[in-house]
Amino acid sequence: QIGGTPALPKLPSLDALRLRTQSASSKGGASPYVGIDRAESLPLSDRPRSGGGNRFAQSLPSTSHSSRSARSKRSQQEEHNSEALRAVQAWWAPVEASARLRRPRDLEVALRDVHGAQYLRTVKCVRRSSSLSAEDRHTLEMEMSSRLVRARALLGKWKAGLQEVRTAHAKRSMEELASALSKWSFAEDDPDVASAKQDLERWQSIASAVPQVLREAMNARDVEQIRETLNELNSSGPAAVEGSEDAQKMLVRYGMQARALDDAVASCICSRIQIAMQTWEFGKDDPHAVEARSALQRRAGQKSALRAAVQDLDGQQVQEAVSFWSFEKGDEDFVAALEVLQRYKQACAELERMAKPPADLLGLTSAIAAWEFAEGCPSLAAARSRLEEHEADARGALMAADGWALQRVWSTGNQGKVLAGSNNLLHSEVAEEVRNYGTAVAQLRGTLRSAGPSSAGAISEQVSAWEYSEDDPHVEAARKWLGLQSSMEAFRLQSLKAANASGHILAVRGASARLHGTAEESVEVKHANRISG
Repeated sequence: QIGGTPALPKLPSLDALRLRTQSASSKGGASPYVGIDRAESLPLSDRPRSGGGNRFAQSLPSTSHSSRSARSKRSQQEEHNSEALRAVQAWWAPVEASARLRRPRDLEVALRDVHGAQYLRTVKCVRRSSSLSAEDRHTLEMEMSSRLVRARALLGKWKAGLQEVRTAHAKRSMEELASALSKWSFAEDDPDVASAKQDLERWQSIASAVPQVLREAMNARDVEQIRETLNELNSSGPAAVEGSEDAQKMLVRYGMQARALDDAVASCICSRIQIAMQTWEFGKDDPHAVEARSALQRRAGQKSALRAAVQDLDGQQVQEAVSFWSFEKGDEDFVAALEVLQRYKQACAELERMAKPPADLLGLTSAIAAWEFAEGCPSLAAARSRLEEHEADARGALMAADGWALQRVWSTGNQGKVLAGSNNLLHSEVAEEVRNYGTAVAQLRGTLRSAGPSSAGAISEQVSAWEYSEDDPHVEAARKWLGLQSSMEAFRLQSLKAANASGHILAVRGASARLHGTAEESVEVKHANRISG
């Protein structure tokens, strides 16, 4: 018995076909054949000869001649018997060879071959053997069947053994695999056995070297080395190597701490990042630790930017620093920056509102004077530009002597005070010019308001003496009045001419009475005077 599995017995040799018999019974019958296993296990000279001995030899004479004759008969009988026995041995040889070499695959193939047609041919050869008695043929046939049953049982055990080897191999358990290989002792050229032994030798080599590597990596907190070693073990190494469990626990701990760092960085909460950094057990150059430190550095830089912008009251920088802030919203510096930003936005909105038409230049001047933030704000620049435009309009109107435009610049929305706030000299000049213009306009308006047919000369003198813009609405009105009076005088003169032509005294007198001014010295007037007598 090898490896807990009984080996198959060999079939009897040609000598073993000489079956032993027991002593004759009281009925005188021959003893039955003993089993082939037992017959083959004993040499011919050592087989017991109890009772009457071999039944083939009992009828032979005791003389030497009789002995030679008996041996000759036995040889002939063995020759006839050997034909059936050789057929049985040829049929059984593949099974016996695979069982002796302990090759489960070959045994399975051999058993598949010895069944069916080959078995029937062998049984047929045994049954037709004329040299064997019916009892011998029956015994041999029964032995063949018994051998098949035992071989199939052996194959079943060997398959279970192979499965045990495969299971231990799949589990990567060195102890179980070594025990299974030692227990079953299958042929080494079997594919499963060869692969298992090759991996077992490699695993034993790994198991002797890996613990030291893991210890050094764990002491150095070298996570990459630990991960690489464990990956190699998991992919092609043995299970349960010394130190692998502790290394795996360290990897799990590393993963938990790395996730804690990543979550803290993602939350953008400084206290969480600091706590995660305090509990960090691994290298400072680890990417997770580097990212956490970088987040803290970014926060410090953003806080510095907030403080500087608030201190300088630079609205644009405050707005930029607030937009870049990516950490906790309750930070005191961030809250202070938000308050400054809100005041800055309100001030900008007020400037933009007052600069829109109709512009509140006086309010705009006050808002600019009360500006508390740094220079460079677009809204502040636009407001100042609007005031500069107003001053430029005043200067332009003053230089062009455009009293009408200058009065608009001065009077609309009390904008004259805006000039006083920017340039006192300009304010004085504009104020004096506006007063002079107002006086001239008042005189012209008074003359036009009380003008009659005889006022054309006075109005014409005022228009000629006008010192301001020629397209001023007031002087334009005076010119239109003069034009209208001139047209009316021409019409009256034409009427007088028609009356003179008619020679009617009353018509001439009526037309003459309507004439005024310059038309009195004309030829038609003199002619009318002669007619009217």
